[in-house]
Amino acid sequence: MKKVIVFLSIVIVAFILASCHAKKEAEPLKKLDGQWNIYELNGNKVVTSGVNELPYLVFDATAGQMYGFVGCNRVMGSFDANAQPGVLAFGSLNTTKMTCPDIATEQAIMDALGNVRKFKKDHDDRFALCDASEKPLIILVKKLDQSSLKELKGKWLITSALGTTIDEGKKETQPFIDFDTDAKTFTGNAGCNVINGSFVTVDADPTAISFPNTISTMTSCPEMDIETKIINALNSVVTYTKTVSGVSMFNVDGTEVLTLGKK
Repeated sequence: MKKVIVFLSIVIVAFILASCHAKKEAEPLKKLDGQWNIYELNGNKVVTSGVNELPYLVFDATAGQMYGFVGCNRVMGSFDANAQPGVLAFGSLNTTKMTCPDIATEQAIMDALGNVRKFKKDHDDRFALCDASEKPLIILVKKLDQSSLKELKGKWLITSALGTTIDEGKKETQPFIDFDTDAKTFTGNAGCNVINGSFVTVDADPTAISFPNTISTMTSCPEMDIETKIINALNSVVTYTKTVSGVSMFNVDGTEVLTLGKK
């Protein structure tokens, strides 16, 4: 009986040690090097109007320095470059002193940064800045190369607008957009009238895009419902993402308002 108990004890200890060894190792500070967009704040996605930059942070793990943009003002901070893996706390945080019409998001980011004590990998391209109990306060997404904008270049069919599907071949002129990503302009057709204009992007967030100067011809057409939805959708776009089937564009609330398919 004693032998059985000893054997079981050895098995249990070995299992515990194996479990501890299998536990995910903390990441070194060097993993935070570079520029990161602030993707989520206290569980809520951070969005940009397309005019303002998306808040971001830049880390230099060797120097123990952080700087960035928090919505209106610039932030600068320091941290212990020799801290243990997974440990991060800012010793001091300073900002510029610009007066801004909406300071709520900026203040929430600063409050969250002041409570950061740890960090951990969230997904393949994301890190979470956490409080002492490892509750995520800020989710960071690695800044993409601005060359991703080149993916929009060329002619795209408009396949849906404001939730309405546009079937190819059911309209005399299939709505489309043709992007010139070098000049940041576009031309196209909304189903009856010709549309054209320029678009705006944000350096800190390559997926941000808006169409503030859309112009349309004024031909009167029998069916204007789809055309009106396309124009309204374009006016509300603030961000986009590449999908398997094409491109999805979203408004400030994160609602998909326009989808494009490659011609």
